[in-house]
Amino acid sequence: MPADSLSPALERWHDFYLLTGTAAATLLGLLFVALSLHLDIVVREDAPHLRLLAREAFYSFVFVLLLSLLLLVPDNHARPMGVELAAMGTMRLVLLLVAMRGAGASIGHGFTRRHVRRRLLPAVAAAALLIVAGVTILRHDVDDGLATIVTTCLLLLVTATAIAWDLIMRVGEARHRAPH
Repeated sequence: MPADSLSPALERWHDFYLLTGTAAATLLGLLFVALSLHLDIVVREDAPHLRLLAREAFYSFVFVLLLSLLLLVPDNHARPMGVELAAMGTMRLVLLLVAMRGAGASIGHGFTRRHVRRRLLPAVAAAALLIVAGVTILRHDVDDGLATIVTTCLLLLVTATAIAWDLIMRVGEARHRAPH
């Protein structure tokens, strides 16, 4: 086994990443179902905030799923893994910063600009942690890098679930208030 192989370290984390990937895929599917049931409200012209939050919950679940898949690949090596993780974190950070800049117009259905931005901040922290994890693994501190990814996955799962819950509740309230 090559010196920069992550296989021994990743083997200890196998069940965790299998579970997080499964949870992310399941929650992603439930998000699709929930939004599909209320699509008429989410796609309305006066609901850019709902689409923004739905998109960010979607991205968070997808990123956890991708991280889990990446970390379950056999015979991973430190250098490519570190670069991939840092690149994923950078890409996610850019997407989030663009979304936060556009959050200025995202109000309504009980959501304020502050609420929308506050919901996105933990995902910003997770993206930054993913960059840190990639750099840490590049420096061959594999255990610390993998521990940082655990925090990243948990933060993304909790944040995306909270956003999805907010969306379901607010969209349900909007539907309940709408004339029949």
